[in-house]
Amino acid sequence: MRHTPPTAVVLSHSSLTVEHRVCKFVRSLAEAGYRPVAAVRFPGGGDVLGSAVSVRVLGSSWTERLRKGPLSWSITYLYLTVRAIVETVGVRPRLVICVDRPMMPAALLSALLSRAALHYDIQELWFSFRGPSNWPRWLWSMFERVAADRALLITCTDHQRRQILGHALNLPASRIQVVPNVPLLASVPRSLPSLRTEIGATNGDFVICYAGSVSEGRALAETVQALHLLPPHFRLAIVGHPSGECVARLRKIATRWGVSRRFHLLPPVHPLDVPAYVRYTDCCLALYVPDSLNSASPSPSKLFDFAMSGIPTVASDGPFVREIVDDLNCGELISELTPTTIAAAILRVAARSTSSSWREQIRASVVARRLYWEAHQSTVMARYWPSP
Repeated sequence: MRHTPPTAVVLSHSSLTVEHRVCKFVRSLAEAGYRPVAAVRFPGGGDVLGSAVSVRVLGSSWTERLRKGPLSWSITYLYLTVRAIVETVGVRPRLVICVDRPMMPAALLSALLSRAALHYDIQELWFSFRGPSNWPRWLWSMFERVAADRALLITCTDHQRRQILGHALNLPASRIQVVPNVPLLASVPRSLPSLRTEIGATNGDFVICYAGSVSEGRALAETVQALHLLPPHFRLAIVGHPSGECVARLRKIATRWGVSRRFHLLPPVHPLDVPAYVRYTDCCLALYVPDSLNSASPSPSKLFDFAMSGIPTVASDGPFVREIVDDLNCGELISELTPTTIAAAILRVAARSTSSSWREQIRASVVARRLYWEAHQSTVMARYWPSP
């Protein structure tokens, strides 16, 4: 009799084109012997996972058309939660993974109804957020403590977050396992042109790259302005999901400072493709304006992506970032985000990049320290997930 693999469901309030952590959990589930189902709010990005994975889109066009506000958020959230419970319970999972808190009510109820194990994965410190998606915060915090106590496994992205979350969830830190947002060692085999080719850079050009959300809080305006302080052969490429107002502002800054021809805005690529896409650039950026607890102590996945490709990075100084940059010797840290400090840090990277051995050493350090997803898949997930 043919064995039917058990089902595991990964719930996310985002999409597979943004949430590469969901994609990596799904790949790990398939390799562990599960039949993975990804239940996400927005469509797109499922092609990178292959045909063995079932993708369920929870969102609806009518909820996305509602005027933004507390009432519309409540209606949308209630709809998504009910849809997620129906979709999850319907496939009778043995394991439910909730990536970040918005889908936690659906994940907890689905796990209880299905008698499935619950894995709660936390990337953001949600209690630091303001807005309708986190109101009332006292009720959310109380519910999150109940849900975390029920979970078989709780994971977060770094040691500092583990300490903060242990206090916030009233749990010993030992209950929370660290699984950094590191890239896959075996990259996804997809045909993709390099960023350098996309912008038409020559061998003599020094290409600087930012890959991520094109929005406020990433010091992008200061970075564009910094271009005029750099030599003419330095180019800046920004790759990501654009915000209309932010893009218009960046173009205006580039025009004002006379660097429009050296400034490139490119559409996003799938997060799992980032290491391959940026591999021929010369310097990457991981800058965060410290306007919240999350951005003051970031745990940036792109820093690991760049290091896996052997690319030095200019990064915001923070406890976890400093630990990684110092350990891997993979770039320059800055604490003040101004055009002058950004340009100076880029020039320091350029001065050190004259030898290819630095890039080779960065990638070798990533592999030697097991800063790739498969290393955690074979330890944390294999240890705690129920056997298929």
